[in-house]
Amino acid sequence: MKAAAVAIGVNKTGYLTPLEGAVTGAWQFALWAEAQGMDVTLVTDEAGPVLLNDLLDIFEPIIRAQTYEKLVVYFAGHGFLLTQMTELWLLSKAPDRAGEAVNVQLSRDFARYCGIPHVIFVSDACRSGGPTHRHRSVTGGAMFPVPASYDQDGEVDTFYGTRPGDPALEFADDSEAARNYKGLFTECLLEALRAGQPEVVEVPENGGSHWVVPCRPLKKHLRETVPLRAENISIKLNQDPEVRVESDLPRYFGEVVGGLTRGGTRGPAAPGPSTPAVLLEASVAGAAELLRGEIVHGFEVAGDPSREPAEAKRNLEHEIDSLVRARGRAGFETATGFTVYDQVRSVTLGRGVRADLWQEGEVSHVRVDGSGAGDGVSILLELSDGTGTVLAVKPQFVGTVLVDQGRVVNVNYTPSTTSPLYQEEYEYVAESVDRRRAFAAATARHGVFELEGEEAEAAGNFLRMQKRLDPTLGIYAAYAYHEAGKIRQIRSVLDYMTHDLPPVPFDIPLLARVSGNWPPYAPFCPMLSQGWALLDLHPPSAERLRDLRPHLVPALWTMLTPEGVARARTLLETGELT
Repeated sequence: MKAAAVAIGVNKTGYLTPLEGAVTGAWQFALWAEAQGMDVTLVTDEAGPVLLNDLLDIFEPIIRAQTYEKLVVYFAGHGFLLTQMTELWLLSKAPDRAGEAVNVQLSRDFARYCGIPHVIFVSDACRSGGPTHRHRSVTGGAMFPVPASYDQDGEVDTFYGTRPGDPALEFADDSEAARNYKGLFTECLLEALRAGQPEVVEVPENGGSHWVVPCRPLKKHLRETVPLRAENISIKLNQDPEVRVESDLPRYFGEVVGGLTRGGTRGPAAPGPSTPAVLLEASVAGAAELLRGEIVHGFEVAGDPSREPAEAKRNLEHEIDSLVRARGRAGFETATGFTVYDQVRSVTLGRGVRADLWQEGEVSHVRVDGSGAGDGVSILLELSDGTGTVLAVKPQFVGTVLVDQGRVVNVNYTPSTTSPLYQEEYEYVAESVDRRRAFAAATARHGVFELEGEEAEAAGNFLRMQKRLDPTLGIYAAYAYHEAGKIRQIRSVLDYMTHDLPPVPFDIPLLARVSGNWPPYAPFCPMLSQGWALLDLHPPSAERLRDLRPHLVPALWTMLTPEGVARARTLLETGELT
């Protein structure tokens, strides 16, 4: 198998506190890859700055060669979350230069269609929270060239040194992040790859004589060993890796050189699915259990083997129950509106659509003139702390917005009780819809909704069943399909929703890569924040929303800073956005 590896290490990034171990980690990884017989390119800032164009110049000939079956990309350096699930790798000139960063989500997307069957990303980024305006202004770009087509997709495995989930887990500033950066993930990864430990080693099913380390057992090993290694260094040091695996044998991470550390190998992996952070069963039995409310199977807290699965399962079920209980009004006189679990300060809609706002205790209600919403209009809700969120107005639906600790943690839509859709369909399957969308919201909030390969596709199939009754289920399904690289299924979701009641959520034509005219859509931007990292899939949207990108608040759903709210309000009032 011909393979290439690119190891990137950046100790010094702009004005941020320098790291001590990033370049060392890149060197160590490059030496391991060289011993594997890979064609290795080492990129560090020892001799000069590392720039995004440098990386593009490295990856373009690798892809153009069309001779590689595997490509491994390693990064160590500063990083932060632009939005939930969207990691940026900061290069030498960042954050002062907004484009000098690697958008990992977009790079993974382009890598899937680059023509190399198996691509592995390894991110040992030092995480800082990006609290400053200069951090938020960093958008970065892809280090892979734009795919020539999306017809041939490969498998992408991603190894994050720490979970890219809740941004609240980020370090508050770069100096704190640098002090806590230990390079533990690289250390544990290379030990497992070099040592030939039986728990990660298998013999290829084709009867080969060499031992290999597939990505699935390596995932389990790292989730167990990295947190324990961190705890041994300091009881206050918490590091939970996140690994997303799509590949299976005969594809693997590396070969074992020099034999096993302890006798024997596990042999070929037993058939059956892997064990993701949340196992969402696609079988009829699994779906039936979900409908009965027994929807969590084998849930575990990533990287924390001391936690009992039963306890984690109870916690998730409790959160799902809480989300189910957070209901909006049954309806409005206009049959269209929102219930927001927060003190909403102001409401702005596109196209001059009228709305009334009032409070009932800690809950706000927004009655929208649905007759003026047409095929789709955006609503900007300014929350009690001055931040805001942007959502779609869907005529004859009531949206429910749950806010917790200043973040929008759940959004759903329910047909108004006066609508034919409620009377003819929804009231007969209400419990199923409520629990299905609560499950998706709870798992997505904790960064564990992004499943792997066939599981991601199964999640998409499962969630899309009732998207007609709540468009957010279509959004969740589209992102699950995107994670699995299933463009055809995303386009199927788009086709169904296009022929249903308008509007189509912005996220879905974006993920479907619609280059021509979009169907009627709303709002004017992605509803899930991770969509912002993929705006370059639709250049007109990327250009139109450029001014708002620096004002994103890290959260699951799109949220804007107070300055971003003011800017979005002006754009809606002037008609530049609708």
